[in-house]
Amino acid sequence: LSVCNQNLFKSEKLFGSFFIAKLDIISLFFGLPKSVLHSLIGWIDGSCEINSTHYLVCNFTKNCDSVSLPTLQFQLTQFGEPIFISISNLIILKEQHSKICKISFWIAALESDYIVLGSKLIINFYTILDYKNLKVGMINKQPFPEENILLNEIMNSCAQIKQCKNEEVYLNASNTCYNSNCMYMFSSYDQITGQCKINTLGKLFCAFILTT
Repeated sequence: LSVCNQNLFKSEKLFGSFFIAKLDIISLFFGLPKSVLHSLIGWIDGSCEINSTHYLVCNFTKNCDSVSLPTLQFQLTQFGEPIFISISNLIILKEQHSKICKISFWIAALESDYIVLGSKLIINFYTILDYKNLKVGMINKQPFPEENILLNEIMNSCAQIKQCKNEEVYLNASNTCYNSNCMYMFSSYDQITGQCKINTLGKLFCAFILTT
């Protein structure tokens, strides 16, 4: 599963390059593992968060019906033909003139690693179910975009690449910066400087050592 020319499975929290997927025509949603969905958010040019019901809600600078969103690309098998879908086709709630959109992504499972292909996704493909051999085939209803169109989309539809500061390390899969040195008990990350600083607990601890 890739977006903006980046493999979402190449997250520091993931160890494989594929997941088990199941079709669920009753559900509207495209269910993804939590870590994959968090990586996807980093490439959407808007303010997105996973709400209390584990659905993805985004706030854009444009109305939902005119916002330009990236295209997802994935394969059903390791050597299968790539299929694609624009995230714009997955918007399920867009009130007139509203900039807040509910997109049909949700966390498939908090712990288990599997993907759910819901009806809002499936409707964009010709789908064949081979019950006898327990296989599924999917192909796009529209021709695959040419390479120059995809490159143009990456430039215009994807969020800008994050510029990391000082000690930060860039993660391609999620388009985020992090600082591995801020994992200690008495340190915290300063978003302004991009460095680790001693937090309040650390200062109190140092003061206690000095006074004793």
